Amino acid sequence: STIATIFLGLSLVAGCEVGSTGGGGGGGDDTGGGGVDAAVSQTPKLDVMVDKSAISTELGSTSMITVSLTASGGFSGAVALSATVVDATDVPLSGWTVVFNSPSVNLAANGTGSAVATLTIPTLNAGLAGSVKLKAMSSLGAQNFVSTVTVLNQVTMSVTQNAAQQCVYPTTGTMMVKAGTKVRFMNKFTQDAITIHSNGGGQGVAHEPDPGHAINTVYERTFAGTGTFDWYCHAPGPNLDRRQQGGTNDNPKFTVVP
Repeated sequence: STIATIFLGLSLVAGCEVGSTGGGGGGGDDTGGGGVDAAVSQTPKLDVMVDKSAISTELGSTSMITVSLTASGGFSGAVALSATVVDATDVPLSGWTVVFNSPSVNLAANGTGSAVATLTIPTLNAGLAGSVKLKAMSSLGAQNFVSTVTVLNQVTMSVTQNAAQQCVYPTTGTMMVKAGTKVRFMNKFTQDAITIHSNGGGQGVAHEPDPGHAINTVYERTFAGTGTFDWYCHAPGPNLDRRQQGGTNDNPKFTVVP
């Protein structure tokens, strides 16, 4: 009888272990919990990324800032984009502009999109540091980003050539600059040195001595005295002073102000 009692007790213990294994059916509750997690993952969300948090450039330049948008959790709809550019005291910088190629991007559910903001800095020095403040506004609220900008006090004129291997002017009309700004005439020819003719000796930009400067090098001067002067190339090839081509005096010019 004692052996029978022991055997019966072992049978009862084994029965409890099977029951606990059956209790693993609680995994059904975990699966249900998985359903809750799936619902949470459907919370609408918009991720915004800016490709440049800092920009280093110079006067008279343009820079592009790309804003990338990624929807998830079923989010869809319009995202309005705006931007301003200010100095360290949050005051708009004179002459600096920033414009989006598209002020709004419509996203499909869980879709992606992008837009490009173009920052333009004038040749006239109104400040050498600033911040581009970008905003993405959607039904989920606003997201704000900042790209800091540092500017060298210089203007670079890249001088290329035409089919006749003559200088091509990078601009016409008059550029406004401040005294103290550096001008750099970059030789982007594929062959030969070039000489920059300048009537700006009184403004600190004297005529370049022959034989000029080589490919991928620069002729640099700093604007000093105030006033307006013109410049052009006269080597290699024929003199490219437009006045000597029978036209009016529409050579590119600089006006230097205090």
